[in-house]
This record gives sequence, C-alpha cells and structure tokens, in this order.
Amino acid sequence: SVFLAPSRDPSPGEIYEVAAFVEDMGLSVGGGITYEVTTNISEAVLPGDFYYVGVLVDASDNIAESKEDNNTTLSETNEVFIGEYPLNVALNDDTLTETLAGDLVAQTWTDGFIPANENNGSPSSPWFGQTAEFAVDSSLRAAARSGPVASGAVSFMETLKVIDVGAEPRFVSFKWKVSSQLDVTEAGIVEDILEFSIREGSSGPFARIAKISGEVDWTAYQYVIEEPGNYTLRWSYTENGDGERGGQDAGWVDDFNAQAPDFSVTGSPAFSINSADFVEINGPVDGVLSPGDSFDLSFTAENLGEGAYANVRGQIRLTKARGVAANLDWNQGNFEDVVLFDGFIPLELNDLTLVIPNSISEAEAYYVGVWLEYSRNIPEDSEANNLVFTDLPVISVDPLVSFADAVDNPTNDWSLIGDGRWFPVSAMVGDPDDIAFDNVDAVSAPDIRIGESAGFEAIIDGPKLMNFKWRTNSLSNVNYMELRINGVAQEREFGANAGDRMRMSGDSGWVEEAILIPSGTQVVAWVFVKNGEEQGFADMAYVDVIDLDAYSADAPDLAILSVDYNGSADPQTGIQQYALERDQFPLTVIVANRGGAVSGAAYGDLDLEVRLSEDIVFDFADEVVGHLGVTEVLESGARLVFSGNIDLPVSIDAKKYYLLVRVSSLDPDFAEIEDPLLPSSGELLSNNNFESRGQDVEILHLPRLVFEMGAAPGVKVYYPKEALYFEWSLINIGLGDISGLQSYTQRIELWRFDEGADFSDLSAAGKVIDLASITESEYLPGVLSRDDISESTLEYKTTLALPRAGVLLEALGETDSLQEDESVDVISKLEKLEGYTFFLVIVRDQVIEQSSNLSIELFSGARFKIAAFPYDTTQPFVAGESTLTTFDEWRAFNEELLVTSGDLSGVLLADLPDADPSVTYPGSGDIEGLFYYALNLPFSTTTRLEDDAVKGAVLERMGTVFVAGIEYQRLTFPIVRGAEDLKYTVQASDDMVIWEDLIVMESPYLDSRGTSFAGYYGAQALTDPTPGSGSLITLQSPALDGQGYMPVVSVVDHNYTATVTVRDYVPFGAGARFMRLLIEKE
Repeated sequence: SVFLAPSRDPSPGEIYEVAAFVEDMGLSVGGGITYEVTTNISEAVLPGDFYYVGVLVDASDNIAESKEDNNTTLSETNEVFIGEYPLNVALNDDTLTETLAGDLVAQTWTDGFIPANENNGSPSSPWFGQTAEFAVDSSLRAAARSGPVASGAVSFMETLKVIDVGAEPRFVSFKWKVSSQLDVTEAGIVEDILEFSIREGSSGPFARIAKISGEVDWTAYQYVIEEPGNYTLRWSYTENGDGERGGQDAGWVDDFNAQAPDFSVTGSPAFSINSADFVEINGPVDGVLSPGDSFDLSFTAENLGEGAYANVRGQIRLTKARGVAANLDWNQGNFEDVVLFDGFIPLELNDLTLVIPNSISEAEAYYVGVWLEYSRNIPEDSEANNLVFTDLPVISVDPLVSFADAVDNPTNDWSLIGDGRWFPVSAMVGDPDDIAFDNVDAVSAPDIRIGESAGFEAIIDGPKLMNFKWRTNSLSNVNYMELRINGVAQEREFGANAGDRMRMSGDSGWVEEAILIPSGTQVVAWVFVKNGEEQGFADMAYVDVIDLDAYSADAPDLAILSVDYNGSADPQTGIQQYALERDQFPLTVIVANRGGAVSGAAYGDLDLEVRLSEDIVFDFADEVVGHLGVTEVLESGARLVFSGNIDLPVSIDAKKYYLLVRVSSLDPDFAEIEDPLLPSSGELLSNNNFESRGQDVEILHLPRLVFEMGAAPGVKVYYPKEALYFEWSLINIGLGDISGLQSYTQRIELWRFDEGADFSDLSAAGKVIDLASITESEYLPGVLSRDDISESTLEYKTTLALPRAGVLLEALGETDSLQEDESVDVISKLEKLEGYTFFLVIVRDQVIEQSSNLSIELFSGARFKIAAFPYDTTQPFVAGESTLTTFDEWRAFNEELLVTSGDLSGVLLADLPDADPSVTYPGSGDIEGLFYYALNLPFSTTTRLEDDAVKGAVLERMGTVFVAGIEYQRLTFPIVRGAEDLKYTVQASDDMVIWEDLIVMESPYLDSRGTSFAGYYGAQALTDPTPGSGSLITLQSPALDGQGYMPVVSVVDHNYTATVTVRDYVPFGAGARFMRLLIEKE
C-alpha cells in the first residue's frame, strides 16, 4: 500500500492511500524487488498541506513475520504538496472547460515551491488552487491560496507578462483577500502581509506595489504597466517571524486578468422598443403601464476585445433623462431612474420580459437604458459602447396611487433619498398585513441590502405641529425606521414615550406620533435602515396619514438647541477639570423659540440658568453657577445665544458634577405648546432643559503659593561675594492644601535693569543668574482647612552670597566666557557692574498644580547696586590703583551711585540725622556714617543706642564658641578689607571699667600675589598661617594664657569685606566677663 501521511509520528493522524497492489511472485530470503509507481491523487486527500510518502508491506497482515514493526517506511522529507486545482484554472475560473479539454489559457504560473536544501530544512510552501474561498461566482468558483508558512517564511506565486514595444499600456487586474495577524501596539504595527510586487526582467529585487493585512474581504485591485518589457508579477504571503498567527493565516487571489475586454451592447435591431411587444397584465391600458404590467426587451451583449467572459454584470433601467457613461454613476442611487434588472447578463442575444415595479409613484414617460459592466471593475479598451438608450421615452407609466395621495398629504412635494425607492401600496379588503392605517393606502419601504438605507422627505415651513402614523415589522433593534429633521434623528417630545428616540423597530403595529417642526424651513425625512437580516424574514416599514394641520402650533416653544462646553476634555474619560480661582468655564448655549409668537403674557423676558449637580434633578442641584442672560421676547424662530467664559464661584465643592442648563420665562403667565397626545401632561418643557450625559465636569480645589517681602535687601552698594540679607514669607492662599507628601521648590533669582532703563517698565528687566533654590515638604493647608493664615505660612530670613565678579560679568554678557576673578578680562571690566541696577525675583514651585499660572514675583521696588569696590569716581577707574579706600572716598562713591546716577535719592547720608556726640557717642563727628562705612551696613540699619531705638542686628552678634572642647565667649563682626583709615580693636573686661585689648586689626588686608593686581580676590591676607605674615589669624593677643592663645577663631572672605570671629581667652562661665568692639577712624 502506498499512502500519504501528514507527519512521521507513530500516530500521524489521518493517512490517505493513493495506490495498492498485490505481489504474487514471492520473495526469497535476502532478496528484494524495486517498484516505480505512478498514481493519481485521491480526491479524499485534504488539499493545502505537505505530506510524507509512505509504503506499507503486507498491509493485510497475511504473512506471519518474525518482526512486524518495520513493515512501514516513510520518506525523509515531506515534499509532496497537495492542491485542489492548478493555478491557471483557479485564477481564470471561466476557462475551466477549455482547460480540461486541453486548450490551456495563455497565462502560465509559478507556484513558488522550492524543495528542501542545505539552507532550508523544509520545502517552501506553494500557492495552490482551492474552492473554499472565491471571489467570482462563475462556473468553477475557485481561487488561488497561499500555502502554510513557517515563522519568518514566505509563500509566493509568479507569472510573466510581456508588453511589446508600441503596445498600449496594459491593465493588470485581480481580486484579493487576506486573513492574517494585524496588531497595533505602542511600538508599532505587527502584521503578516499579502503583497503584490513587480520586477522588470528576470533578476533583481521586486518593487512592492500594494499590500493588505488583517481581515480584508475580497477587494478588486488594478495596476497599469505603461512601458514595454518583460515583467514578473508576484503575490507573496509573509509571516513576520514573531510566530504569532491571526485569522486563517493565509491570502487569496482570484479573477486575474491582464487582457483588455471590450463589452458592447446593441439593440435588435437598432435597439428599439415597439408597443406591440407589451404584455397586458391587469387589463388593457392603451400603451400606458401600471405597476405590475410588463414589456419585452431584446438586445445583444458581446465582448469585442480580449479575454474569455461568459457573462458580465449589468443593469436595465427606466430613466427620465438619457445619458452617457461619462456623466452617470449607476453604482449610486438615482431616484430619477427605476432599476428593472441588476445582475449577470449573458454575452449573447437577450430576450427579456421586464415588469414595472411598485416603486414608481409618478406618472412619467421613460427611456430604457442598458449598461454592461456599470460598476467599472473590469478594465476595457473602450467603455463608450457599454451603455445604450432608446431613442425615445417609449415606456409610459401611470401609477394607480401617487405618493402624495398615499401619505394623505398632497400639498407637499415628496422626494426619495438613500439606496432604494419608497413606493405607494394599496390596502385590500381584509388585508392581513395591515399595510395602511386608513385601510386605503400608505407608503412602503423598499427591499434593501444590509448596510443600506432608504427614505423620503419633504421641505416644510415651520412651525408646524405634525401628526403621522407609522409601523414596522422588522428585526427588532437591528433594522429600524426613524424620523430626521435636517438630517438629525429626533427624540419624541410628546406622549408616554417622550424623551426616547423617535424610532420604530420590531413588530410595532400602527403608532401615532406628533412632533413640532421648528419655525423656519426644515427638511423632514422618514428613513428605514437595514443592519441585518434573518432567514425567511422580510422587513417591512410603512408610513400613513401625514397631517400638518392636526394641531395648532401658535404657542411658543422654548428649546435649548445646543450646549457646548468642555472643549479640552480628557479623550478617554470625557471629563474636564476646572480649578477654582484659575479656570473659567467656557460655555456656549443656543436657545430658540421653535414655536409661534408669544401671547397672553405681560412680558416675555427669558432667564438662562446654569447649575452643577451630582444628579440631574435641576431644582435640587448642588451648585448654582449663575443666571447668564435676560433678553426681551423671543419671536417665532428667534434665537438667544450666550457664549463666553464663566467665573465659577469659589464656594463650589471639589467633586464631579453633571452640567444642567434651563431656559424659562420670567413671566408667570408665559405658556408653551401643550402635548397633543397627552393633554393632561401640560406644556412641552422637556426641551427647556439640558443635562450632560455624565458627571463630566470636575471641580478642583488647588493650592496657590505667593510671596511677601518682609525686610527687603538694605539700601546700599553691594560688592561681589558679599552677603545679601532679606526676609520673606511663602504663603498658601489657595483653596486646596499642600499635603507635604510631595516636595516643592522655590527659586531666588538675581535680575537687573540696564543703565538708563525706566524702572516702571518691567519688560525692560531681565534675569541675570540663579542665586538659590529652597525645597520644602511642609504641610501648608489651604484657606478651607486652616484656622489662621499663620498655619499656611513659612517665614524665611535669608542670607545669600552674591556671585563673584567673574560669574556676574559672564552672566551679564560682559565677558564671553566664565573666567577667574583675577583674569585680565574680568579686572578690566569691573567698572561695567556699576551700570546695572539689580533686584530680586522669587519663582514659585513648578511641579505642584496650583490655582494660578502666575509663578514669578518681581521685587523691583527693592533695588540695589553692585560695584567692584569704592573708589574716587572723579578719577579714571584703574583696577590696580583704586582698591584702597577712605571714609570720604566711600561717602562720595555711594553718593554718586545711589543718588546722582541712581534711583535711591532721599535715603542716603545727607538725610540721616546728625549724631549728638555729647549724649549718644563719645567724641564727636559723623559717628553714624562711620558705622555704615566700617561695618558695611545698609543705610536703613538702626545704629543709635537710645533705649527706645531698635538696635541694629550688627551690634548683637555676641555668642559662644567651643575651642578644644572648652566654651568661650565670642564676638562676630565685619571689617572693610581695603580701608586705609580704620582700626578695629576687640576688648574684654571683668567690670566694664578696665578693658584689655584681645586683638587690634588695622586695614588694609589685600592680596598682591600672583598677578599685577589681585585686590580683594582670595583670602591669603586673612588666613595665611605663616608666623609673622601679618594676617589676622596669626596675630597674638597681648593677654597671654600660656597656651598660645590665638584670638581669631575664623575669617570668612566676602571680597570687599570679611567676617571675623574673635574669642575671649577666659572660659565662659568662669566669672563676669564682657566683650566689645572699638572702631577708630584716623
């Protein structure tokens, strides 16, 4: 027995025997026989797969053997692939008869089969003909399908097309389908594809022309080859290598055509229609037909071009106007035409009897038209001869009932819309189908296909309170009829089902409806929609008795036509968040009087009210947003429009809400249209209200951080590296809390005005550099959570070191790059600093969402200057010669920068009170000025010592310090490093009568090493530990403690100044002990 098996497994599944024979010659011990077998493939073999060839000896087990388990042998490879039909047959279905008779079609195909080799362990999978899927319903019903592919493999088929020099461009057309993997992920699209590609010549790469993937049903594709040459056409199905499969994991191709047919239709003779050919159906009508009558039509359809076609799709129509293929499209509904036939027309002489359908509802004379291949799916050499009309309108039709009479409304002009023609129907006595409400006539929906719709419409001038009756017998909730006004499906406004869609479905029986057609010109339509079907079930829909005068529409009808809001809602949830105090609520509301004029009311002013609510009960809504507009009387058809951004009240709770809008009259006597179906229900007020579909408005309470400046930077000239002191507060003034679970950062920046700038124009200011960032994670409650503002406040006493000169000049753009302070470029440009006026800016946290987008506070009122050091401004600035200063030079320098050329007039020395040397200070002279000069104090610092005066902080820098584990009293104070006329002496006393000197410091303390000019830069002159160098840290006190006492604990360099800390040599607490600082000016 010879058989095919899908695998080499011991249990391979179903096997198929393809040959069997009996050997009766016997077989000697050790002998053998070789067979060559040629056999047909049994139709029982499942096509579309690879098989192993197997041989079974002694299949009937007649011979007793010593070993029975080796009687079966299978081929090593599965290289037998079974198809159902050859590709040339499957791809050209209509040529099956000729092919089987030996008359092969000209096109030859390569199926893509490649045997297994050293590079590929398995054979490639070929395309094959099969009948499970097909595109063309012809004599064979077959198509080509891709073979099963391994992960990362390709199954392809090819054919060669030759276009001769001088030939016209050639169309290549086919239909294809795919069922494969198509996954859309964040990383991109993952797909297994069916691809059509072309290569010119016999070698080289293929150029992709088109591809499809996923689930794509049969689709026609056409490609034009314009240049002469030899072209290889390839269809390939590719698995992308991820091993994932989708659908049937295959592609199909059918109806291949690379020839150009030319379909033609002619009359017989001359395509004319003779009234003698009419067949009387319902009695003689003198040449005028009614629905149900028929006539005969003869014409010849043929293919004058290439290709083998037995039939082609076509249509026969009655048309009011003749036309040509160039300006007609019979793929679309055309309600000037009546379709008599739509299907396959044999390419031969056709003698047809055609019936006038019920869908004709107007008395008209029609031309007859025949159009072959009207869908234009098959490329032709010429389409001009596909369409033929009669010369005259030879068919006259007079319906028994007109459309207007069938709906009992002869005053309106009715038009047909959609994919089919509604038509009049007449009721018969005892009609079990109940097709007419009035038992006379009605209009019926046509028989349409899934996905189609058909309707009728009329233009009606409102306001009209229309009444009509309708019924359906259709697949419930699948196929339905609905009423539309201006293309918009309507809701019921009257009756027990008010608020529902005005739609009818299922076996409804006749239902009476009423609807207000609004004021103005409106297009009113009844539309039947088909989405599905059920075997043996015919959908029906009827409309009858359309009455526009059944009720009065004189009363007004206020209606909210549209509400537009949430313009930036979350696309996933539909919710938009609004932070109180920050966000306005954008709202557009359009209200119309859809009814008649206002009457019977003293005044007709309207109120438009907006509310937010956790439910949709307007009168119990949680939050009243506001009353938005009051207008005078809305006449019939007039509109009230409100559009704008609303400030939401800060009293609204933080949660999600429905949006509710209501329009009403302020006049208690104002009355609207009443419900004609349920008079007891009163006025039509349901359309006065709008409720959002869900809780799509979310109110947020957010924090808001602001700054308040306490003690501003003092009025003075500052110098690079100097400490700048100020006080400020950070306050949460928002509704929401800052939880403290998330950190928040404030940034302090240095800003500047250029020389000559208008300080009132903040746009003239600009950032220089960041000075500090302060990060907190403190809980700061909002105004709704706190008892006192102090709970929401953080206070800061801040000392910031100004950047060094090189950093400042680079940030100001005065130098091209960041350089050391002792560089020539920096030193030569120090004078540039004096041209700027500086101030501080604080920028609040940018991470925590807040109720204000304002994030920056400019303290431009507290301005100050920065300079290299004081010098004689009457002389040219020379860096190497101007570093030393005196009191008079300092005073003149400040006067020049802060008054003469600055903006701080009125706060300087000239306006400070003179000291009273006999009361306040020992000695005489400008003692206060000496304080400001020697201690580098802002001019706003209090220096007087009267009991009622606020003492300056500089005079209260007493404290203790531990040295070698022992606590000593200490005094901290600033010195001016470049002063030529100052001496600082720190003294101590047991009784405040006798004072001993702990240290005497005489300026200047300047660096002069390394470059021709060093000035204040660096701290060698302050902290050099070399004995005898003269620096502060090595000075010895005259009061010796036997332990090598060194009074200076530390020196901090601030460039122009230095902060010095001096300690006592007597341990703290050993007895009464006092320290003081003595300042002397030569």
